[in-house]
Amino acid sequence: MIRLRWPFLLAVGWLALSAAPVRAQRIFIGPGSTFQGDYFRGVGVGALGMGSFNLNTARSERLHVGTQILLNEYIANVLKNENREAAQRRMARLERHKAAREEIYDRIHKNPELVDVMNGDALNALMAQLQSPSLADSEFASYNVPLDADTLKRIPFKLGERGATFSLARLNLRKSWTVALQDQSFARLRDAFQAKVEQALDLAIEGKMQQEMLNELERAVADLDQKLIRSPELLEDRSRKQAGEARKQIDQLKAMVELFKIRKIQDVMAEVEKGFASNVDELRLFMRKHNLSFAPAETLEERALYPRLFTAMKMQRDRSAPQGQQQNGGRKREEKLGPEDEQRRLQEQLFGGAQPQ
Repeated sequence: MIRLRWPFLLAVGWLALSAAPVRAQRIFIGPGSTFQGDYFRGVGVGALGMGSFNLNTARSERLHVGTQILLNEYIANVLKNENREAAQRRMARLERHKAAREEIYDRIHKNPELVDVMNGDALNALMAQLQSPSLADSEFASYNVPLDADTLKRIPFKLGERGATFSLARLNLRKSWTVALQDQSFARLRDAFQAKVEQALDLAIEGKMQQEMLNELERAVADLDQKLIRSPELLEDRSRKQAGEARKQIDQLKAMVELFKIRKIQDVMAEVEKGFASNVDELRLFMRKHNLSFAPAETLEERALYPRLFTAMKMQRDRSAPQGQQQNGGRKREEKLGPEDEQRRLQEQLFGGAQPQ
């Protein structure tokens, strides 16, 4: 038993000697303390606690601020990266759009497709070339490509400052009513509207358009609209397509009535009715005078006219260009004479069914 105690006592003694003192709480109250002294000692202990709180608060606030700074820097870097990538995407998209526009521009001006002719872009590009300052009016004096007498009436024009589209041929609806509106129940209203349109056109040509006439046109369209709404057979599912086509045409008729309210269009209609343009040069001057452009071809008659009109304008451009600037092998100046027999030949080629050579 004695042998077992000595190692144990040695171990306890070694631990006691190697241990550092541990102070659990400061002792402020000692012998001889008084009431006042105890109070001030309490105040001191409270101040010590508040100081420790402020010190630890400052340390934690410093850590918090550092965390916020790092977070802000991270967010700022993320935003910079996103903005840079977004800017790169925008620039790439703009470059693609620019390349596409240039490709379309080159195609329209150098090698137009049929769709470019039908939507009027190729015709407007050609007309811009014919109206270029590089081509003086005297360049058209020696040679003019003729146009058919009714060409001007069949062209759908767009008025520049208003964007309104009009054509004298479109005012004649006798052969262009939709299937639903061709029904016999609409016959009286159709004829009444067409008669009002013809009366309004006559007044517009004479420059005597009156508000009463415009009101009558609006009432005629409203009667057709009400008749369409009250047709029960057009409310059935099997007639949905026909009803939609009729509704679209009624909206077009309302837009047509609005055209008669524009004084500028009345003046243009008067000149078109008089057949102002008999050749490409006169068409050029007419469109320049009234700030007109070609609108898209919508009717079958317009789609048949536009390719021939494009060919005529292209011939005029090639033969009117100064020598050395002619395109597509245009003739020289001495060959650009336009005698009556050649004028008649061109008339037959362009508007008589034959294809241009």
